[in-house]
Amino acid sequence: MVRQLRSGTVIPVARDEADLDATKVRWRRRAVVEWHETGKDWRMLATTARYDAGEAEALLARLQEVRSLVACGATVGEIAAETGISADEAADFALIVEEEAGFAAARR
Repeated sequence: MVRQLRSGTVIPVARDEADLDATKVRWRRRAVVEWHETGKDWRMLATTARYDAGEAEALLARLQEVRSLVACGATVGEIAAETGISADEAADFALIVEEEAGFAAARR
């Protein structure tokens, strides 16, 4: 990191608490999805990481819902309207669906 700062390839930027909280939610979401999609014991890993088990379970259910909507060609706005989540959250879930499709293809 120090090397990157010195070279100018990254620039530190202050973030407010809400942005940091949103980043943490996105990070946790991707961790649970990765554990699940790669066949790991995601429940144990989520518990070990002190993630709420109910939230992790709901996250995976939401992922399946969004995956079905994406497969039908739904837009981010349609995903948000259908699921009742924010447009930002719908966009993040849609991105996860795309990322996981790419990872699954690479694993094959």
